[in-house]
Amino acid sequence: MIRVVVTGYTGKVGSVVYRYLQNQSDMEVVAGFNSSNLKGLPEVIRTDKPHFLVDFTLADVALDIIKTAAEYDVNVITGTTGFQGNIDATFSEIAKSHNIAIAWVPNFSLGANLMMEFSKRAAEYFDEAEIVEMHHRTKRDKPSGTAKLTASLIRDVWRARGIDSEIIPSSLRLSSAVAHQWVLFSGEDEFLVIEHHSLSRLPFAKGVAVALRKLFSKLDEVRGRYLKGLSQILEL
Repeated sequence: MIRVVVTGYTGKVGSVVYRYLQNQSDMEVVAGFNSSNLKGLPEVIRTDKPHFLVDFTLADVALDIIKTAAEYDVNVITGTTGFQGNIDATFSEIAKSHNIAIAWVPNFSLGANLMMEFSKRAAEYFDEAEIVEMHHRTKRDKPSGTAKLTASLIRDVWRARGIDSEIIPSSLRLSSAVAHQWVLFSGEDEFLVIEHHSLSRLPFAKGVAVALRKLFSKLDEVRGRYLKGLSQILEL
């Protein structure tokens, strides 16, 4: 049984994740916490000893939550975005110093992660691209974590090819949107468009469950490691 505590369990994504994990026969959700009321979190961690903390809060509180989990040797999966500074280095240092696994996944949708993989492949052949992302009007960070990660993946492929270009994603915020992204590649007399649309938040919850099972099955292997993106988790 995989024991989990969820922070941000009343949010738009966190609430869906919380309910979905509660219905998984191989998982036990020991507690849920709102990002504005985390007072009892250390006590729950000490008492219930969860294997993972699943975090869907806000960037201004998530790092402290993750540090609290690390102090009690609890592995972390976070889908929170909007972090400032070199968050990759921060997460790597916490994971290594506390010998826990930290997985940061800006988008848990399997389809969205395939979109990013397809974009990496396209970047091997196209030298020009733009990214457009669209989310609900209440999403705070802009551009989205998915768009920024997609841009960095394409940039890495381009740099390996000797192309020194950057992509600055464009952002749309509309009330009826959930999570949508278009990656547009331009070649000579042709366009390639790779797009993904999440019509609800259920795909994120399913991706969290997949990530939990994969990491739990490889706990000894992933302790002390920082993993970025669902693709890296699934390649374990």
